[in-house]
Amino acid sequence: MYARRRRRSLQSSTLVLMIIVLSVVALAVPMLLHIYILNSNDLNLQLQSAQKNDVAVQKDTSHGIAASEYGSHKEEAKTNQEAAEPSMPSIQAQDDWQQQNDSIKKQCAALPECKKDWHWTDPCTLYERGRIGPIPVVLMALGRSGSSITWSTLSALTGERNIAYERTGQTENVTEQFFKCLENCPLAFHNWTIQLLCHIQQRRSDVTVNSGIAGFQWKPYMNSFDSEYAIEGLKALGSVDPKAKVIYLTRNPLDRKISNMRHELGKQAQKDLPAHCEVNDVECKKRHSAAAGVGVTLPTGEALTHWLNVTTRNDAKVGAILREAGVDYVKVSYEQLYNADNADEWMKIFRFLRVGPMEDLTVDDVRATFNLASTHSKGRNETVTNFIGVENTLKGTEFEHFLYD
Repeated sequence: MYARRRRRSLQSSTLVLMIIVLSVVALAVPMLLHIYILNSNDLNLQLQSAQKNDVAVQKDTSHGIAASEYGSHKEEAKTNQEAAEPSMPSIQAQDDWQQQNDSIKKQCAALPECKKDWHWTDPCTLYERGRIGPIPVVLMALGRSGSSITWSTLSALTGERNIAYERTGQTENVTEQFFKCLENCPLAFHNWTIQLLCHIQQRRSDVTVNSGIAGFQWKPYMNSFDSEYAIEGLKALGSVDPKAKVIYLTRNPLDRKISNMRHELGKQAQKDLPAHCEVNDVECKKRHSAAAGVGVTLPTGEALTHWLNVTTRNDAKVGAILREAGVDYVKVSYEQLYNADNADEWMKIFRFLRVGPMEDLTVDDVRATFNLASTHSKGRNETVTNFIGVENTLKGTEFEHFLYD
C-alpha cells in the first residue's frame, strides 16, 4: 500500500517536472528564434555592406586617377594609393567596367556640346616626383597673347619641342560648351585637368620622356572660368605631387584687340590665311604682310574706357580665382617676353618650372629657338587709323599706360 502511494507520488512529481520543462522550452524557443533572426539580419547587412564596398573598390581601382581627391562629383573618394591597397578586380570586372565606359563615351560624344575625344578619361596616373619625364603645365592666356610661340619656345628650351593645344576651346562660346559638356558627361570628374594632363604627358606621340613640359592651353573666359568644373579643375592641379604648374600669360589689351581685328580682316581678305607662319615659310609671311597693310579702327570715348575697365577687372579676377584655388602659378607678360632687351622674363618662368636655362640666358638664345615668325612689326600709331582719338580718350586716365607699354 505504501509502495503504491510512493509510486503515484513519484509519477505526479515526474509529470509536474515534465510540465515545467515543456513550459520553459515553449518560452525559450521563440526567444532563441528571435535572437537567431536578429543575428541573421545583422550578418546579411554586413555582407551587403562588404559587397558595396567591394564594388566601390573595383570602381576606384579600375578608374585609377578618377578616384583621386577631386574624382567624385558629390563625395570624397579614396586616393589612388588608398584605392590600390585592396586586391585588383578580376579581368572580367575590368573588361565590364571598360565596356561601360566605352558606352558612356559614345553617349557623351552624342551630346550637342560634347563632340570631343573622350579617350583622355581612361585610367591614367601622372609621373611621380623624381621620375624622368615632362612636368604637367597649363598655359593660361586669352587669344592673340602669343601663347603658341611662347609654348613652342618653352618646350624647345626645356627639352623636345611639342605643342599645347587649346583643349578647353578657342572662343568664348566653345569654351562655355566645353564646361557644359563636363557637367553633363558622367565620365568627366572634378579632376579633369589632371586626367587630361596625364594623357598628354604619357600618351601623346609627340611628347616623350625627353620633353621638359607637357600640357594644354586654357583661355580664361569669365563666362565659364568661375563655373563649378573650372574651379574644381583648378583645385585638382594642386592635388598631385608635385603640383601641376600654371603659366598665366598676359598682353597689353590694346595690342590683343588690334591683333584680333587684324586677324579677322586678314581672314576676310584671304579666307585660308593661317594664324601663324613658320619661320621659313616665305609665302605665308608675304600674305600676312599684304594683310597688314589694312589699318584697324578702335572704339573711342566711353566705349573704349568701359571695355578696358571690364578687361582689367577680368584680369584681376583670374588672378584671384587662381590664388583662391591654391594654384601654383606664375604671371608673365608678352611685352617683357618679346619686347625687352633681356631674357629675365623667360628665366622667371624656368625658375618657376625648375627646368630649363635659369641663369645666363640671352635674348639671342631665346630668338634662336623661335619656330614661328612675327607677322606684324608696325607700331600702334601706324596700325590704328584713329590713334589720335584713342590717345585723347586715354590720356589722363588709369589706362594711359596702355598707349606706350
